[in-house]
Order: sequence, then structure tokens, then C-alpha cells
Amino acid sequence: MGIRGENIRLELVQLAVDLPAFFDRVAADIAALQSPIDYYSNFRKYILKSSSADPSLLPALRLIATKGAKVTAFELKFGRAPTSVEAPSFGLGMETAQDDAIDFGDDAPIDFGADDAIVDFGDDAIDIAVVGDDTNDGQLDDGVARGDDALSIFENPASQRALMNDLNELKAFLRWRVMDEKTEHTSDLLLTGADNRDSSLSISESQREEMLNRVQAVLSAVNDPQKRHLLKIRASPRYVESMAEQLEVKRSFEGKYRRMKELMNERQQEMVKEAADTQQKLQLLLPSAKELQKQ
Repeated sequence: MGIRGENIRLELVQLAVDLPAFFDRVAADIAALQSPIDYYSNFRKYILKSSSADPSLLPALRLIATKGAKVTAFELKFGRAPTSVEAPSFGLGMETAQDDAIDFGDDAPIDFGADDAIVDFGDDAIDIAVVGDDTNDGQLDDGVARGDDALSIFENPASQRALMNDLNELKAFLRWRVMDEKTEHTSDLLLTGADNRDSSLSISESQREEMLNRVQAVLSAVNDPQKRHLLKIRASPRYVESMAEQLEVKRSFEGKYRRMKELMNERQQEMVKEAADTQQKLQLLLPSAKELQKQ
């Protein structure tokens, strides 16, 4: 993962800190996909003989292309921007042990108020009114983005899957169009007619291939295994510990294998020396052997 290994936990956390810059770069690449997105939308609109584009087409992809990397999962989920965002705090585990100390307040006296306090349980019935629009599987929808909904589309697991689905759908369409242009079959008349009747669909084969390459590049970036690890590291201190333990185990094996290599090299050198010594002894014995043969 490109770390030195001197302080594995801290180095992993520092890698995760750079994720927002990575999201900005990917969002810029997605914004550059507007032409293939429009091509797909116009193609569907023509084939389905629709007068307007389908608003449910590639929702995550189009939202990021329009609003950038910071657009929330709330907006994708509810179809509107939140009134405010209560972003979760990422526990990146960079606090020192001193920060974790618990102050029990031993100097402050505790007043239980046994003589003065009277607990009134209130025998009268209490009416509790629930305010809010509870229309989302028991979750309060008051326009405020909270918890996972306050995360960006890149960070929220559900919206990240939606983004991957959108990219794969666009990739499959473009790949089909590229392959379709290289083959001849009965649907050619329909598709050729579509290209001739709508100027927005009249693009060259090289343009389609270039669109496909750009979509594949974004898909590879979003699906990068290292970045997926860093997302989990950013969201979960426990995952940091798990990753650190795995890397420490691998590092311990690395030292073991390095020592084994050194021992093998030493043994090889010893065998070379032994072979040289044996050869030298044979050379010393050779004259005596020849003398014995003469006798």
C-alpha cells in the first residue's frame, strides 16, 4: 500500500486522510463523462420513442457529474438536497493515550439529595406526540442528512454500489454499441436509421471507443482495491487495527524469509568453498596416484 512500515497504524491513517482529494479527481473525471451519459440517454429516448429523458437513468453518476464529489447519499436517496448535514465523525485513531484518560471527578462531592428530592412518577396519563414525517422505513425524514446519509456518494456503501452499477451499465451500453457497429445483422437498419435521424446519435466508431475507454478508467479508479481499504480505514478504527495486524504478520514473515535467503546464500558459499577444497586435495593426490600406477 506504499507505506514504510515504521508506524503502520499512523501511516494507514495518513493514507486515508488523502481520500477527499481522490474523490475530487474522480468527480472531475465523471463530469467529463457527460457526453457518453447524454449519448446513452438520447439513444434510449429515440429507441423508446420518448419525448423526454428518463430521470431515473444513471442517477448516482449524473448527480456527481452535476454537483461534484461532496454531494450526499441523502440527495441520491430522497431526490433532494438536505436542509443541513450532520456529518459523522471519522475516528481515525490519531489521538494519544492521554486524550483517552477518563476524569472521574474525585474532588467533586456527589449530592444524592436523599432528603429533599421527591420522585413524582405522575399517575396522570402522559401523551407523547411524535413530530415528523416517518415515511422511510421508520427513519425520521426531517430534511437533515444524518449518519450514513450524510456521507458522500463515494463514502456511503449503498450509494457507492449504486455508482458502480451506473458505471457498469454505461460501460455495457457503450461496449454493445462498439461491437454492434463492427457486425452486420438485421437490427442494423434500425440502428443506422437512428444515427441518421438524430444528430446527437451520429458519432464515429472512434468516438464510441474513446467514450468506452474513459468510462473504464473511472470504473477502475472507483473500484481500486487500495482505495476501498482506505475507505474502510477512514470509517472504522477497528478496521485500522485489523489491517495493521495483517501487515505486521506479513512483515514478520518478510523478515523470516529474508533470513532464510541469507542462510541459503551462506550455505551456497560454503558448498562452493567445500568443492574448491576438494578439488585442491584431488590435485595434491594426483601425483601419488600416478606413481602408484607405475609400480
